[in-house]
Amino acid sequence: MQNTTMKHIKLDFRGIQFKTIVAMLSMATIVISLLWLMQIVFLPSFYENLKGREIKKVCESLVTNYGKPGFDQYVRETATSNEMSLAVFQIDGTTITILNSGNSTMEFMGGGGFNDSILLASTLGQFYENFGEETTISYNTEIRDMTTMTYGQKISTESGDVYFYTNASLNPVDSTVTVLTFQLVIITIICLGICVIASLFLTYSLSNPLTKLTKTAEEMASGNLNVTFDGKGYTEVEQLSKTLNYATAELEKTESLRKDVIANVSHELRTPLTMIKAYAELIRDINGDDKAKREKNLAVILDESDRLKTLINDFLDLSKLQSGVIEYEFAEIDLSALVRKQAEKFKGAFEPEGFEFYLDIEENIISMADEHRIEQVIFNLISNAINYSIEDKYVAIRLRRIGCGSRLEVVDKGVGISEDDLHNIFDRYFRTEQTKRTKIGSGIGLSIVKEILLAHDFKFGAESEPGKGSCFFVDFIDKK
Repeated sequence: MQNTTMKHIKLDFRGIQFKTIVAMLSMATIVISLLWLMQIVFLPSFYENLKGREIKKVCESLVTNYGKPGFDQYVRETATSNEMSLAVFQIDGTTITILNSGNSTMEFMGGGGFNDSILLASTLGQFYENFGEETTISYNTEIRDMTTMTYGQKISTESGDVYFYTNASLNPVDSTVTVLTFQLVIITIICLGICVIASLFLTYSLSNPLTKLTKTAEEMASGNLNVTFDGKGYTEVEQLSKTLNYATAELEKTESLRKDVIANVSHELRTPLTMIKAYAELIRDINGDDKAKREKNLAVILDESDRLKTLINDFLDLSKLQSGVIEYEFAEIDLSALVRKQAEKFKGAFEPEGFEFYLDIEENIISMADEHRIEQVIFNLISNAINYSIEDKYVAIRLRRIGCGSRLEVVDKGVGISEDDLHNIFDRYFRTEQTKRTKIGSGIGLSIVKEILLAHDFKFGAESEPGKGSCFFVDFIDKK
């Protein structure tokens, strides 16, 4: 008990829980780190960059609207709405002529233009000197412990060069950074805590059904096939549970079939061997001198020997078909002639026993297939119909064109097959409860039919109702 407990609390670095927690914490760390970089480290540069784009856009709008009616009003309204100082002026020597102006952030502007002051001279003088041969300029200035950003453009007109001055203050962001830092510390702690709790919940809800599936699988591996896999909560886990339950059902089915194979094969082998031994003893002890009886008993021995040979050959054929060692020789075959040939063979052999055969075979139906193997399919389907016809000895064989191919139907009025057994009728050595010892073949004919038709990619199946007979069909594809 102690070892089991230690096993469960041991940290598994390859487990879902550990990897999920690491992944979620890594993702949270990356997101939080990006927030810190954007909101704290790069905030001043981002703010300055955005402010520079803003005043450049305003200046370009002044240039665009220059000379239009109402431009002076436009300058004042733009300065107020954007909290900037704007001026449009010309310089002739040392004389500054204010054409239009607007003020929101600078005290040296008032009324309709600049006041004649030292601040005016120094501001516009620096602005003018910075141009040189350039048509646009941009720079920052410290005025009264306040940083301002200036952007300007120069255009040439008939009356001379016109300068567009745009100035805005850069608000200090230190206090903003302090507030954001405090908030981000709280956010970081909360996010990491939420990530840990969420990852623990997620990993438990995911690993718990997987752990249950593992325990059930271990129980199944120990030999207990009477288990049910129960996985809920996630679509993928539920699909895995359904697949494992299907696999368990197939294993149970395989185990049941294995037992049936052993029992049926033992019976099929024991019966002819018993008869061979019994009739051989009759010849030896009783009928050895009576030629007629001896010949009759020897005929039984030969028949049972042939049955044994057929059984062994069919098992060998089925094993080869299932292992894929048989090579198919595909060619154009006359299905109509092939079906008629087999039907006439059975008709001649079993009509004396009271069987009635109904043939409905269209002529000149050609398909691409292996003639020998398809002949085997037809033989096994007809022999299967005869074996199941215990009282009403009627067999119908139809071959008709349908769509892009043709359909072969072998119908009997025998014991029929239950719905549960119908799904398994083509399985290896599956037998219904009504089946007795076969009149013809080994009893694994339908398994051979299945393997051959799967190799040809032909559709096949059976329809039946207990007490009313069965219809086995094969859909052939016309030659291309």
